[in-house]
Amino acid sequence: MRKAALTLGMALVLLTGGCANQTTDPHQGGLFSYNPKAYEQRIAERKTRLSALEKENQAMQQQGTSLAGQKAAQEKQLAELKSKLAGLASENRSLQDKINQAALTTEAQNRERQRILAELDQVRREMAQAGAVTDPREKQKELERLKEKQARLAREVEELTRL
Repeated sequence: MRKAALTLGMALVLLTGGCANQTTDPHQGGLFSYNPKAYEQRIAERKTRLSALEKENQAMQQQGTSLAGQKAAQEKQLAELKSKLAGLASENRSLQDKINQAALTTEAQNRERQRILAELDQVRREMAQAGAVTDPREKQKELERLKEKQARLAREVEELTRL
């Protein structure tokens, strides 16, 4: 009987040791691994992590809102630039019509008309290229340059038709 008690005692010690796991996670541990302090620590760590993730999410949402606003502003600016380009093209056609209808008498006037028409045609081709530019700043610069060139040509047309 003594031997049976000793065997039973050893079996209990082995079984108890097997239940007492070294982990503090209740999902992995056994019956004797419950540790309230470790549980509270895990909860605090998870709350801290959740808070950090929420802050990161909020920052990402703010960044997304900011980028959406920038995109909308750029799209509006591009639409305005396209409208200006269309107006410039209309002015170009008007100048071409005006110079084509001008009654020129001398050979020099006719050569000047051909030069101006060639430059207006060049401006038209450059406007088509400017229409393909997607960067609003570059498009704005190109439109300003073309507008100045077309204004110069308009002055030349006026001088030529006055003669």
